[in-house]
Amino acid sequence: MNTLKKDIIEILEAAVRTALHSEAALIPPDFTVRLEYARVASAGDYAVTTALELAKPLKDNPMKIAERIVAALNDRDGMFKQVTIAPPGFINITLAADFLHDMLENILDEKEHYGISPVSNEERILVEFVSANPTGPLNIVSARAAAVGDTLARILSAVGYHVRKEYYINDYGNQARLLGESVYAQVQTLRGNPTPVPDDGYHGEYIRDIAESLLAEKADMLTVCEKHADYISVCADYAIDMNVEQQKNVLARYGVVYDSWFSERRSLHEIGKVDDAFAFLQKNDLLYEEEGAFFFKSSEYDDEKDRVVRRADGRPTYYMADIAYHIHKYHQGYDRLINIIGPDHHGYIARLTGAMHALGHPRESLEMIICQQVNLLEDGQKVKMSKRAGKLTTMEALLDEVGSDAARYFFCMRSISSHLDFDLALAKKKSDDNPLFYVQYAHARICSIFRQAAERGIRLPEKGDLSLLTAPEELNLIKRLCALPDEIVTAADNRQPHIIPTYLESLAADFHKFYTECIVISEDTALTTARLLLCRGAQIVIANTLKLMGVSAPEHM
Repeated sequence: MNTLKKDIIEILEAAVRTALHSEAALIPPDFTVRLEYARVASAGDYAVTTALELAKPLKDNPMKIAERIVAALNDRDGMFKQVTIAPPGFINITLAADFLHDMLENILDEKEHYGISPVSNEERILVEFVSANPTGPLNIVSARAAAVGDTLARILSAVGYHVRKEYYINDYGNQARLLGESVYAQVQTLRGNPTPVPDDGYHGEYIRDIAESLLAEKADMLTVCEKHADYISVCADYAIDMNVEQQKNVLARYGVVYDSWFSERRSLHEIGKVDDAFAFLQKNDLLYEEEGAFFFKSSEYDDEKDRVVRRADGRPTYYMADIAYHIHKYHQGYDRLINIIGPDHHGYIARLTGAMHALGHPRESLEMIICQQVNLLEDGQKVKMSKRAGKLTTMEALLDEVGSDAARYFFCMRSISSHLDFDLALAKKKSDDNPLFYVQYAHARICSIFRQAAERGIRLPEKGDLSLLTAPEELNLIKRLCALPDEIVTAADNRQPHIIPTYLESLAADFHKFYTECIVISEDTALTTARLLLCRGAQIVIANTLKLMGVSAPEHM
């Protein structure tokens, strides 16, 4: 994506090559120009530390290096108002007002496409997230993973990657059987034969609901299976299908729609892909047998020890199924796999990336991102969650309480690697204390301005004299609007969706300040036109950015 920062860096790198061509051999081969936002407004818009970083290898005074670089700058597009040097060797850049006006015009022309890369990246990425066991409703931990995963996928798409989203249904193994036993116990109880749910089974009220539905829809089939087949599997399959359907519905309500739902049982075990993967590992001398069990040589690939992939009784482990699943992903033609996992899966990172590396895939092609724990706060107290005990706070209940917008925004506000306290009271608050309200109100306020203009017979213009926008609040707002593509690229490159709401809150603050200091609709027709166009630019950027998060941009509040 072509961004403002990239354009400035290209100019600076050309100046470095020109100014320091005679010392090129002394510059580290991997050296790149770093451009940062100026920390002090009086210093300008951007700060460059290149001269300081090159002082040691060039054995020269950084102030002198900075002077040479600035002298070699070729600002053919008139981007810079001024470029100054400050001790001990900073290069400070201030953007020109005319250039900013041109950038605003570009935003107005691109509209809903602004911030979205027009160039497609050939790399294909599969993002897998949530993938909760289908043993019950999704809880708020899954809600955070869903918001973060879906937003990250949108951000990656915005910078040009070919992105697909997948949900892995873990519908095989002991947990699935426990689910079946729990449902069957409730079936028997409903039939008048009180039967306790296994101690390590599932005790939530939803288990009784599943049992009631099963008796209503498939009682005859269950009766037949009780005599001739594995009736526990029938109960488990019915419960899983019902739970998965409910998960799909609540995720769709949340604005999260997957490109594919992958069943571990149907798409791996039943068609022999786990056995095929085991045979492939064995053929490539990556396994060894010990006391009847087979181990993968994961310690040779940065894991702390070797891992069992097939138990002595012949049953594959979860690890073996995971290996088979990721082999399948690569066989689908993906160049990069991104898995968003919970903190309790930290140990899987080394063993799974090691396995894929052993199979010939670059380590960096499999990224496993830990989504940290969530604490739900109600009246200042943490709400305890336990799926098996039945005391769970579901994603659906959270959406009923605060709505999809607040849930998605609050879950994305903090770094994915940080623990998150979700304050229900704050999420529902209709004031500037609520960051989502603060951002959405900026958009609604702009829509209100347009309605006021219409009431006065002023049509929203398509063009105007943007050179009239010279007030500091106007120029600062334009600068913030221009930063969106860079913020998206940074969020994508660092896999950090929280960069987007952080940017939005700064943008909303700049807009509210502009609105306070600058009268938009006045007797000055030309200035009114220019400021309405600036409002339109802000509206475009706020709406586009909220859309990246799957959050609405309301016109009334």
